[in-house]
Amino acid sequence: MGMGIRTVAAKVTNPGATFTAATATAGDSLTVENYTPGSQAFLAEIIREGATAGAVRVLSPNTHDNTRGITFNTDLAVTRMLMAAGKGEPVVRSDQLTVELTGGTNESDLALLTFFYQDAPGYQQTLKQWADISGVIDHIKPITVTVPSGGAADTWLDTNISATEGASGTSGLLKADRWYAVLGFTTDTQTGGIGITGTDTSNRRIAGPGTDFTEDTAWYFKQQADYHGLPWIPLFNSGNAGNTSVSVIGNAVDTGANIQLVCALLAPTFTP
Repeated sequence: MGMGIRTVAAKVTNPGATFTAATATAGDSLTVENYTPGSQAFLAEIIREGATAGAVRVLSPNTHDNTRGITFNTDLAVTRMLMAAGKGEPVVRSDQLTVELTGGTNESDLALLTFFYQDAPGYQQTLKQWADISGVIDHIKPITVTVPSGGAADTWLDTNISATEGASGTSGLLKADRWYAVLGFTTDTQTGGIGITGTDTSNRRIAGPGTDFTEDTAWYFKQQADYHGLPWIPLFNSGNAGNTSVSVIGNAVDTGANIQLVCALLAPTFTP
């Protein structure tokens, strides 16, 4: 058991103006994980993507009320940070959350929820705060990952980080057997959410909003670490590059995108 962050997605088709229950996307769940009693666990972020104005709602008997719960209205195609910086909504282990969405009558609408668990089964993520790494950064390295077109709507598409710039060692651009910190990301094509998954994230997705407003995303994980005062910056070892992917999800069929993970190469002496 250990610390971890996880982003899950839920979708609904043609909800219109009526709040409509969303279903978790393939491989995700809206059930709060069975974390260690007494440890910290909270819903840190909510993101909504739709083609038109709408709203996103998260509720359960354990939220403030089970009628409107946490409801945000938005006119943005992709929202950014809806939850208050540094203060999440406490969650109860094994609670089944209800996610509801409104939007257009001819579109798919998407919600992303990000949870933090201080101690939960299956988590051994390599996460750091800014102070842990700021003094051992050798280089800033944006790693480009070209995500192909054709991925299904409301479905996570994982593309290996070595697909575009190459693997570590003599055959690629990454330094062999070195640690990289993912400070944030950018995209040239807006989508619902962008994140990372792999060996060093315990194969859970850690994601943020897929907006093309780079001021909100280029340092997203560093900002979240600052906001929450918790380890939020995911690290990966270049030796695990073959098992590390960029994750993208959107409310429409993927048209392709160039995603850049804004990474920091850490000193050769650094160990997590």
